[in-house]
Amino acid sequence: FNRISITDETKDSWMRFLRGISEEDREVNVARWGKAGQAEHASVASFAKFTLELMCVAAPPSLLHWAQKASAEEIEHAQLSFGIASLFGINKNSHAKAIVPGPLPVHGVAIGNDMNTLGSAVMKDGVIGETISAVEMGIRRDAAVALNLPLLSDALQMLLKDETSHSLLAWNTISWLISCDHQVVRSVRSTLEGEINSYCSERPDLTASDEYSKLVNVAPCDMVDAYGWINDDWRFAVGLYCLKYIIEPTLEALEKRIFNSELPVAVTGEHNKVENHVNSENAIASEFTASSSSQSGIEYVRTRITKFAGIQLHPQASFP
Repeated sequence: FNRISITDETKDSWMRFLRGISEEDREVNVARWGKAGQAEHASVASFAKFTLELMCVAAPPSLLHWAQKASAEEIEHAQLSFGIASLFGINKNSHAKAIVPGPLPVHGVAIGNDMNTLGSAVMKDGVIGETISAVEMGIRRDAAVALNLPLLSDALQMLLKDETSHSLLAWNTISWLISCDHQVVRSVRSTLEGEINSYCSERPDLTASDEYSKLVNVAPCDMVDAYGWINDDWRFAVGLYCLKYIIEPTLEALEKRIFNSELPVAVTGEHNKVENHVNSENAIASEFTASSSSQSGIEYVRTRITKFAGIQLHPQASFP
């Protein structure tokens, strides 16, 4: 746990915590954190592929640096998740079996240089996937603090900050791609609309405003189980809220900002002309201070993303 301070007090708190957990619950948490570790481990490869794709469209160095940093963070996330899985498996003699990832399946990886295809993929996996993940981590962090879950609150705090940064990487990539070729916005918007329609068709009896009302009127600890995992019904609410109240209005504002600018539309070999549309990773990282601890998890993610787009969301989308 390179970025989490483990003191003797933390160790004692964890052992007291484990003594109150049934063997069945321990096994469930070993499996769930192990599965989370596998997903984080696979993300290392995903970001490596993303870096290659950025290079194929001559992306600016700031995006390449950010993508490489995100890949390294996914290694830490995998180590953290597997480590927590191992800690849940500690036996009565205080011995834990190390849980580690297996080999990555070998298969071909297709790398293209089409900006529209890349834009669609970044919207689905980066903007949508990372934003929803960041908000979920925020809720789980808040719940872990309220439930006084030792170690887990610090781990989820780290994941909250990093997943938010990864979401901002995706937003910056979308911004740069649209600046290079305004036609990319069609692919990006089509992907977003497809995801929203998918959510709505899955639960036609619910609306985004219904899910919003649920989220603002329920404490985070009531959205999770005893170990900080979000219940399935709340995951749906979080996803729809992110799509309709964070991502959709942010994309609209981003389009207006880019299309109203006087920057030239880049052509092949001239992409760096629009690099000033990319907010540097260092500037974004400087915002990750104590604010992530003082704000609710949802508000932390929302304000970071909307500040990137330079907008103030409708009051209905604001959390108290």
